[in-house]
Amino acid sequence: MEAVPQDLGFRMPQQTLREEVLSHVLVSGRYDMLQKFVARYDAFQDVPFSQEQLYVALDALFLNSMFILTLHYADAWFDSALGFHKEIFGFQYPEDAGAEFWANVHWHHKNYAFEQQKRLATTVQNGVSVVRWDLLYDRTYCIARYRARNDEIIRYFRNPPSVFLSIDVSHEADTSKICAFFGVNESKVSPLPKLSAR
Repeated sequence: MEAVPQDLGFRMPQQTLREEVLSHVLVSGRYDMLQKFVARYDAFQDVPFSQEQLYVALDALFLNSMFILTLHYADAWFDSALGFHKEIFGFQYPEDAGAEFWANVHWHHKNYAFEQQKRLATTVQNGVSVVRWDLLYDRTYCIARYRARNDEIIRYFRNPPSVFLSIDVSHEADTSKICAFFGVNESKVSPLPKLSAR
């Protein structure tokens, strides 16, 4: 999705920069640092902005901000995410990517990848958070979590609808809905680029 706002002229930070600078925000609660970083740019996507309930903090910190939720076929989303992780992290089978594997991955800084994946593998059982590494790439679990999160975001932004767009990219041929959402001249409409699950 990054290519679309860039093509429309929005200033966006590099992916590695936002992960390195903001990776601690979710656990530290340092929203003052988040606020200073966000104020320097126009648009954002992916980690850490796509994690947890960070959209709630951003909505509170930046009044009248605009949010876009991109939806995909759930199975296609899962296959794309798994394929992307295999490619960049170098594991062949999901069952090989457990706690020990992630503890030895150096991505941005020590323990970053481990903590990111641990968050995704954490579930709640009888009122207690439990890390289930076996669920990290379990198709049924991941798709259920994906759908629940999308539903949660859509419910949150039900009022007012003017600052939120939910768009199913599997059914869109071009960026016309996105351009209309931003109030951009329709001459800027272009074919929707092929999107990964990132």
